Amino acid sequence: MLLLALFPLLSQALGPHELAVIFNDADIDSRLMALSYARQAGVPACNLIGVEVPPGADGQVPEAVTVDDFRTRIYEPVQAALTEAGLSRQILAWAYSCSFPARVTAASNTLAKAGHADLSLTGATFLRGVWPEQPAQIVSAQYRSPLFRCPLASDADGVAEARSLDQMRAEILSGMPLPAMMLAYTGSRGQSLQGALTALSRAIGATSTAPTGAIWFAKTDDVRYWCRSSAVARAAAFIDARAPATGVRAVVSTNQPAAGNGPVVGYMAGTRSVNLAPGILAPGAYADHLTSFGAAFWTGAQMKATKWLERGAAATSGTVVEPYANASKFASPWIFSLLLGGATQLEALYGAIRSPLQILPLGDPLCAPWAPRLEPRIEGLPDSGEAPAAQRLALRAAYTAPPSGDAAAPAEAPRFTWLVDGRPAATGPHLTLSGLPAGEHAIRLIVRQRIGSLRCQGFTEQTITLR
Repeated sequence: MLLLALFPLLSQALGPHELAVIFNDADIDSRLMALSYARQAGVPACNLIGVEVPPGADGQVPEAVTVDDFRTRIYEPVQAALTEAGLSRQILAWAYSCSFPARVTAASNTLAKAGHADLSLTGATFLRGVWPEQPAQIVSAQYRSPLFRCPLASDADGVAEARSLDQMRAEILSGMPLPAMMLAYTGSRGQSLQGALTALSRAIGATSTAPTGAIWFAKTDDVRYWCRSSAVARAAAFIDARAPATGVRAVVSTNQPAAGNGPVVGYMAGTRSVNLAPGILAPGAYADHLTSFGAAFWTGAQMKATKWLERGAAATSGTVVEPYANASKFASPWIFSLLLGGATQLEALYGAIRSPLQILPLGDPLCAPWAPRLEPRIEGLPDSGEAPAAQRLALRAAYTAPPSGDAAAPAEAPRFTWLVDGRPAATGPHLTLSGLPAGEHAIRLIVRQRIGSLRCQGFTEQTITLR
């Protein structure tokens, strides 16, 4: 059997091996989406975790579950599975497949209609299933995320700081809140399965493509725009100041972008609905419209966040209940400076949302359009791709740094990590293989390097057969 390179070389702050993909074992579409996404994004098979969320009386996955059911049916089984698989010290974030409830309630009597203190599925995950003691922490956004990295209105000279989860590994693994996204919502008022799979494939292909174009901020008289408008001018000025290097400019306009405006690589529209033509959003774009019911799939009121994914966005977000005009519950306009710094969509979202308890981030968590391309190589593998099981193989890490035009000069020496069949095997530039059983084994080499303010990573994976 010939040596086979399974995945293209990718570069991103959060790595695929650090993401757990959770699917609903009671729903075939959920399993299919998880498998498809993992294969394309390079998530190791051992990182796929199945739990069972049974359908309701109507045969559909419920739109909401109680926090007790969330803990016993989702959070605790996933944690147990990760521990059993030896991955509890490796996983930094979760991605839910489709066919999961979007909302988590405090008690069963609120399932018929949403309560103002309900959490999103990802909000409950962020808190690791521990319900806040005071309703104001949820309703008034008094909870402050430790992952928030953007300046406030009072920070006259503040700049959003791109910081990867890799740099916060110790805090996250010691019990810090757990960031999560949902790949797609395919229930009532959500995407179709095929549409969601197509959108994810498009987003996966956008990583490290460095798209150029405009980030569009729609200026309106709507409170949805004005509640976060104080940050728009400063974020737009920051984007424009770096336009010569990035090829990305900011547009603040009362008009909606049209085909003649060129590629739109990001869009914030403060209005209850947006009639955006297909093809306007470039691959890898983040887009949202800050509205009351963007991810409140239990009601037909207002446009749903999933429409952005249908129109080509790589990621979006919306709240699961009426959030009021509270900018702390939504992504700051500074999210685009984090993305331009090389962050993944998941890291940028959690860096830009001050109180993420009621918002549901949707899309590809690993998509990082402006991440520099890091290119590790594995040396020392047998030319044929086959070797006797008893043979001792000494593998070496090789690495090509990003071209000077792709990013600023690296700020530190590269760090290497080796995985064998998805699990940590060694750190450093060398890996010795011995004692592995006969059969196929996936060897993954990961390189991490700080470039600018963000520690990025890339990987290559190859399969070897031991006879």
